[in-house]
Amino acid sequence: MNSPILSLKTKLIGLLATVAVGSTLHAASIIVPNSSFESPSTLPVGVSTTIDSWQKIPKPAYFDETAFGIQWAQTAGIFFDTNPYANHDGIQCAYMLSFPQVTLFQDATSGFNATYGVGQSYTMTLGVFGKSLTPNNSLQLSLYYRDAGNNVINIGTPTTITYNPATFPTTAPLNLVDYSVTIPAVQAGDAWAGKSIGIMIQVTASDFNGGYWDMDNIRLTSVPEPGLASLAALGLCAFIVSRKTRRS
Repeated sequence: MNSPILSLKTKLIGLLATVAVGSTLHAASIIVPNSSFESPSTLPVGVSTTIDSWQKIPKPAYFDETAFGIQWAQTAGIFFDTNPYANHDGIQCAYMLSFPQVTLFQDATSGFNATYGVGQSYTMTLGVFGKSLTPNNSLQLSLYYRDAGNNVINIGTPTTITYNPATFPTTAPLNLVDYSVTIPAVQAGDAWAGKSIGIMIQVTASDFNGGYWDMDNIRLTSVPEPGLASLAALGLCAFIVSRKTRRS
């Protein structure tokens, strides 16, 4: 009498366990405004120092525009990719000249209104290519939030990209190299739970030799904490098995 029920239980548990495992692997995409730097159009000039939806930090004290021969606003912008990266997204990319503190960022202050959800981990990925640089140059990717004082607070450990010519070969065709930064699942007690998501790209080291970083195709994903998905599936499993047992 009990063998059909036990068989049914076993099948249901196996099926729902598979669902639980599969659900932990599902990453949801979060739309980042102007994620591939297509706006505004750079044509017919080919370059723009204004990037819609992205912000820059104010000029730091060390940056003498007369000495460097360029304005701070010109240290980051977008360009029409005439000699295209094979894996670019769209027709434009962004650039950042290798001067310390050159920064591009987005959060709620620029209209990016996504928030950190409890039980979700987050990963930001960016395609990057370094040109005319040395190993003394580095770029940093980070996820952050703003505290009650509106201060930018990094979450977890930022990812540092240190230039290496072997990583960025200049033989055609050129390909952007993906780098990611990930933060662990948000807990209810975390200061950033429910706060607006902030994403940042910043030059952290430079030898001032005129090199630059090209980049394109920002991707931001969230993944549910494995425990939450598994518990939900197992709870559903127990409910179904209970109903089937009572009916039998």
